[in-house]
Amino acid sequence: MVAADVLSGLSADFDAAEELLKVSDPPETPFKSKYAAREKLQELVERLESLVEDSEDVVARALTVHFLARIGSIDHDVEEPHECQVSLERALRLILSTNDFKDMAIIPELVCANQVTLLQFSSLDVIFRKDII
Repeated sequence: MVAADVLSGLSADFDAAEELLKVSDPPETPFKSKYAAREKLQELVERLESLVEDSEDVVARALTVHFLARIGSIDHDVEEPHECQVSLERALRLILSTNDFKDMAIIPELVCANQVTLLQFSSLDVIFRKDII
C-alpha cells in the first residue's frame, strides 16, 4: 500500500499539474502549460514505478493508470498522437495485467480504450473510414 506521506505528495503534485492544465497559454507558446503538466505527471508515474513493479501495489497501479490516461489525453491535446497511443496502451497493459484493481480503474480503462480506438480510426484511409460510417 502506498504510504500516506507519499500519497499526500502525489496529491499535491497532481493538483499542481491540473492547475497548469487550466492555464490559457499565449498563441506564441500554445502548449507551454500542457507540457509542464505532462512533465509533472510523468514524474508521478516514475515515482510510482518501483511500487508497481516490485510489490504489485494495487493503489500504486491504479494511480499509475490514472496518470498515464491523463498523460495520453495531454499528448492528444498537444498533437502528439504517437506519444498518446504509447501512454494509453501502457495504461491498458497495466489494467489488463491483473484483475486485482480493475474496479479502481474502470473509468481510465474506458477512456484509454476509447482514445486508442479513435487514434487508430483517425489513421485509417479516408475512403475506408467513410465505408465504416
